Parts: sequence; C-alpha cells; structure tokens
Amino acid sequence: MLNAISFANTILGHSNTPQLQSGFLERIDFILSSPKLSQQIIEAAVKRNELVLEIISDHYSVLTKFKLTSP
Repeated sequence: MLNAISFANTILGHSNTPQLQSGFLERIDFILSSPKLSQQIIEAAVKRNELVLEIISDHYSVLTKFKLTSP
C-alpha cells in the first residue's frame, strides 16, 4: 500500500487564523482499490505543484498509474 501525506492550505473558512488552523492542517489522501488491482500499481503520486490548488481546495490531486491486463 502506498500512502501519501500532505498538508492543507488556508481555505478553512471556520478557522481563519493560523492559531485556529493549527489542528486542521494535516490530511491523508488514499487511493482505494481491490487487492488484485493494487498489485498492478505502477506509480502513485500526489500532485502538489499547481498553485491554483492552494486557492480552490484543501486537497491535492492523487494520481495512480495501473498496468492493466486482459481477464
């Protein structure tokens, strides 16, 4: 299993000061799959480089590449 931990931005409307946000700035994003599909993961990554994500969301994109085979 591949885990990715990232840290949230300041989008939290109910916590608009650094002191109030301190307890909310960590998040964990997961990619869920069946056990069989998870054996075919080639690559997994958290896309963090887009500045616009700091404004519009408190999550980053989580991307996974699978090697799919015929049944």
